[in-house]
Amino acid sequence: MITTKTQELRSSFEVITPAIADHIITQYNINNRYVRKWWAESMAASMKRDKFCITHQGIAFTKSGRFLDGQHRLLAIISSGIPQLMLVVTGLPEEAFSYIDIGAKRSTSDSTGLHQKTAEVCRLALRMKSGRASPMPDQVMNVAECGLEEVHTELLTYSNKHTELISTAPVRLAACVLVMDGHNSRDVFTTYTNMVQLNYAALPPVALSFMKQKEQKVMNSGVVGDVFARALKALDPDLKNMSRIQINEEGIKQAYDRVRLVINRAMATVAA
Repeated sequence: MITTKTQELRSSFEVITPAIADHIITQYNINNRYVRKWWAESMAASMKRDKFCITHQGIAFTKSGRFLDGQHRLLAIISSGIPQLMLVVTGLPEEAFSYIDIGAKRSTSDSTGLHQKTAEVCRLALRMKSGRASPMPDQVMNVAECGLEEVHTELLTYSNKHTELISTAPVRLAACVLVMDGHNSRDVFTTYTNMVQLNYAALPPVALSFMKQKEQKVMNSGVVGDVFARALKALDPDLKNMSRIQINEEGIKQAYDRVRLVINRAMATVAA
């Protein structure tokens, strides 16, 4: 069992079992930070997939034995039922609590090495596919590696210009999903580029409808699903002659279903 009370600063890697984690949480986790259950469950899911990586972040105690850091990691061990090798630090000063986790948080791009815009699109795809608002880096990479990173990188070579709403993640994801679903990338990306560059004369009727709805604020720019569902139609070469885009709750659901179908199929192909 871990000895938490010590006058000296010590650190060592130790195997933390669910029983040890439960003991620490029960006996020592007093007045700690608010528990974010979704984060603990997300880490537990990574442990079950054998994707939880050993780092310098583990669990920490003060000289008096007060538990300072690592409650979410311990809760994840308890939830997963899987022991983890973890750094244990004891003997920290009491005031150390005020300095833990106050720095800048790592973004998904920092954690995965993906281009910031690509990471943004992969996170959105995963959110639409599985409902995970805060996915782990390995889950984002699984989506990226099924082909989405490659397609999105190609999209950025066509146009990396930023235009309000049109170049946001939902619209870029719509373009990528259409290509991954079998449409010619040149057709889809050319329309996207003309939309971003506000080249109205080169746009098909369906894309012009999207642009008009943007300008007249017909679409709800604050609702990701609404923008995505409209963009999915605006960029679809098969719908280029459609003169008006109409989206309702069922239309948004169908758009999400399409993301789920396309990404799941791509991931299954990679796994095979």
